Amino acid sequence: TTVPRPCYLVDLQSAAVPDGMTKTLELNGGARSVTVNGQGRSMTYANTHANGGTMADWPAVTSVPVGSVHEFVVTGVNAHPLHLHVVPFQVTAMPAAEYYEGYFKVGDWHDTLMIMEMAGGPGGQVTIRQQTDKFTGKMVVHCHILEHEDEGMMGFIDISGTEGTIYADAATLDSTCYAGAFASTSVQDSTTPSATLDTTETPSTIPDSTTPSATPDTDTTAEPSTTPAPAAAAELTYPEVLEASAGVHLLEMGPVPFGNYGFNTRGFNGGVPGPTFRMKPGETLRVQVRNNLSTANNVPCTATQGEFCESATTNLHTHGLHVSSKGKEDGLEYYSDDVFADILPGETEEFRFTIPENHMGGTHWYHPHHHHATAIQAGGGGSGGGEAQRVGAV
Repeated sequence: TTVPRPCYLVDLQSAAVPDGMTKTLELNGGARSVTVNGQGRSMTYANTHANGGTMADWPAVTSVPVGSVHEFVVTGVNAHPLHLHVVPFQVTAMPAAEYYEGYFKVGDWHDTLMIMEMAGGPGGQVTIRQQTDKFTGKMVVHCHILEHEDEGMMGFIDISGTEGTIYADAATLDSTCYAGAFASTSVQDSTTPSATLDTTETPSTIPDSTTPSATPDTDTTAEPSTTPAPAAAAELTYPEVLEASAGVHLLEMGPVPFGNYGFNTRGFNGGVPGPTFRMKPGETLRVQVRNNLSTANNVPCTATQGEFCESATTNLHTHGLHVSSKGKEDGLEYYSDDVFADILPGETEEFRFTIPENHMGGTHWYHPHHHHATAIQAGGGGSGGGEAQRVGAV
């Protein structure tokens, strides 16, 4: 049975790749680097420190045009999970037709890929193709062993051109693909600064600012918890489900008691995992992220002289969603899936994720992505689910 696909996920195996758009991409664990055609500045602590502690003007590892197809010949995915933001990718060639009894096959789509069963080096190359649909800006690429990412295995690809450009040959490759099956006149493009959306709206779930937060602002490193230990046989419960259509939601990153072990970890809205967001194609998910972590834990990178620092600075990344990566530095009044956003302890920032009208349904997740502190926050419990519903007559 052939399932209709959105036009940004058409089969690219027979697509024409323009001259110069086949490039090598290497994940190098020893150097903690991600390079394209041998180029790329590793985001190690030493390099970011030499850059003044900022990544605002960091050079892209390469550039690709929006509304086109390119391919990468990738090495290193036998030991390092390759993850690309914004645009999913299709596997078009591997040393074998399949791995893990057919779990990985040529033709599959992924946003993260690691095949330990495959050989390393030149004998373990995987070719992937991407269609740069609609969104321009930074497409982050990194190893999804988060400690490796924090140590420097991260960069970004610049998607250049005119925002909104789609791949013109998609419908030629697949005449059944759909581009606008979920038309809505009430949805705004998250990549364009809004003049009509009221940014002063008070989220219905945000408590009065004069009311102390239910989550204490305490040191999150091995401090004894005053919260009573949970019952030994406590029943597992589903996280709270928050609908995108319900308005602006509050997501608080803060200390969360870790079971009955007497110390705190990091989590959203007082739990691990955090709430589940449910959204439909064409909707905009609006989230105000409040940072309740302790300033005392936000040790600057210049003080640690190491890879893990600023562990109380946070932000928000929606893993797997096909959404914009732009933010305030691009002229918006808010952030979309901008992993270079910084939310310091005590601050609140708004994120908006506009789901394309032809977004494929699926279960995704979200987590903090502040560089040098992603592992300690996401790995410590700061994550939750996101459900993109596929609705309408398709």
